[in-house]
Amino acid sequence: MGALTSKPYAFLARSWELSSTETIDILDSACSSIRADTKGNLIMRILPNLNKVKNQKFVDHGFISDRARFAYDGIKTQRVSTPLVRDKNTFSELNWQNAFEIIKKQIGQFNQGMVGVAGRLADIESSLALKKLINLLGSNNCFNSENIKINNDLKTNYLVDSKMLNESVDFCLLIGLNLRQEIPYLNIKLRRLYYNSNLEIALIGSKNMLSYPTLQIGMSLSILLNILEGKHKLCKKIIKSKNALILVGSSYYQRADFSSLNNFLVWFNYKLNLLKTNNSTIKIKTIINAASHAGLFEIGFNQLDRASLNNSNLIYLLLTDEVSTLNYLKKNNTNQFIIYQGHHVDVGAFYSNIVLPTHTYLEKTATYLNLEGVISQTKRVITPVYSNSHEDWKIIIALSQYLNTTMFTIDLNEIKNKINILKNYRFYAEANQILENNSELPLQQNFKIYRKPIHYSIYKFYTVDSITRASKIMTKCIKLIKEYLNFSN
Repeated sequence: MGALTSKPYAFLARSWELSSTETIDILDSACSSIRADTKGNLIMRILPNLNKVKNQKFVDHGFISDRARFAYDGIKTQRVSTPLVRDKNTFSELNWQNAFEIIKKQIGQFNQGMVGVAGRLADIESSLALKKLINLLGSNNCFNSENIKINNDLKTNYLVDSKMLNESVDFCLLIGLNLRQEIPYLNIKLRRLYYNSNLEIALIGSKNMLSYPTLQIGMSLSILLNILEGKHKLCKKIIKSKNALILVGSSYYQRADFSSLNNFLVWFNYKLNLLKTNNSTIKIKTIINAASHAGLFEIGFNQLDRASLNNSNLIYLLLTDEVSTLNYLKKNNTNQFIIYQGHHVDVGAFYSNIVLPTHTYLEKTATYLNLEGVISQTKRVITPVYSNSHEDWKIIIALSQYLNTTMFTIDLNEIKNKINILKNYRFYAEANQILENNSELPLQQNFKIYRKPIHYSIYKFYTVDSITRASKIMTKCIKLIKEYLNFSN
């Protein structure tokens, strides 16, 4: 068999013609270290790169997802080249000064404050700047674009430590999670544990090809209730295990009945631990699925509040292109003025009244907090495609200066100081563990759980944000998957 080569890159360039830049991928929550090879100002290929961060807690083992490897062709497609303003059903070009003037008039017209929504690709710098701008305009409504209903008071609710996947784990249960697609390096760790330690892995949700055998026990959450009542054969295995691990995916937390599910999961963990001995434990961990989520939770962006979003007349969308979020907006509501700051002509741009063009993650230096709580930074790989676009945090600060908000004195040094604070915390600090162990159980014991099964849509993995939706390679992947799995829609 010959060498395995990248088909999109084949016959396009020689290795000595390429310039390599080490950066990170932000299309998933792992923020994996990658190497971007360019020829001139064109991205030729993206390869995994061993992480050289001094904090050795995060090592991605050189594995990245298909989305990280092949979605780069969407960087230069369907881009916003200049500020745009909506005129009925069409958009007209305008300069930055006129765009800021329109926003200033709208802010002066509405007195109840602004709502800020940050998307999957939002970095910490721009999110901090947006939060401060929203606060100074008299509002505290800063939301995460994806409706993930997680209690972000404790870091343990949304951060994980890959070291928990060690040889002491003797049973693992996956709920609504496809690790091979979402977090490849965690999937490799599970694979190694399966073959080295004979780890038993069970799955609740859609059956996925995870590169190791799994026991699919169904798609209904009623299985958890059966386990709790001792009616399922898996109950004995969990109780006998000394170190059981339950990983919960985002498809679990995005359900409409999550409030009951969350309470049930807490009771599930509590009751099973009562049955186990002192030397054995059960850990339940959430796997977030976007690079921005951990950082947004850390700086105070809350889960989406539909009422606040609908009642506000002024909404600022920062790289927000999630269809599930934008569907909350009132259709044909002429009283709502929506500002979209992003780099692609995508869903968010079509919902907005004014569009401000920005740089993509390969055109700027920005900071992210990955799912393990480790600070990672992107590096500028190529020159921005359009000279009239700017970095996200610079646009927000320029807007604040135009609004003559004298109290708004934030600058890049202040943002970096706040980011440095995030670097210094210990994820498994004693205070956090004590608070987590002593947290009170919810009083609600009547759980209302819908019959809707847990389903992970594998083909939606390839079009989860504005960059992947603009990618021709990702579109081709969806087509091939639908043909292979015989999907009709």
